[in-house]
Amino acid sequence: MTSPLSQHVEHCLACSNPLCDIHASHDYMFPPPPKPAPKGIPHLTIERFQRNNPFPKINCWKVVLPTSFKPEGEPLVYLPEGHGMVWIQDMCEEVGGWRLFEARTNEDGLIMILAFHKPQTRWWK
Repeated sequence: MTSPLSQHVEHCLACSNPLCDIHASHDYMFPPPPKPAPKGIPHLTIERFQRNNPFPKINCWKVVLPTSFKPEGEPLVYLPEGHGMVWIQDMCEEVGGWRLFEARTNEDGLIMILAFHKPQTRWWK
């Protein structure tokens, strides 16, 4: 039985989840839409590393927009890709020009690691 937030699929190729690897009949549950962000909270666009992933063993996403964002000055951000509001905290770790930040929600704890490309500016420590 399906609900408005689920979809019955026969195989992973028909599933709405692009990462699905279930080769049997199953119900895909759509995630609830995130709550809208309050005004004044920065919106970040994130994506997976497609090639040459410097972090192959962790759930790490790169921040692609805005490119001029200064993460150390904004502890609360909005991720419109279904995550909503998250708190970010510097992990004081840098790999290959990427600075890592933990992204956490109040309810779920750690949800992912965000990688910010290190720009050639003075604000970056």
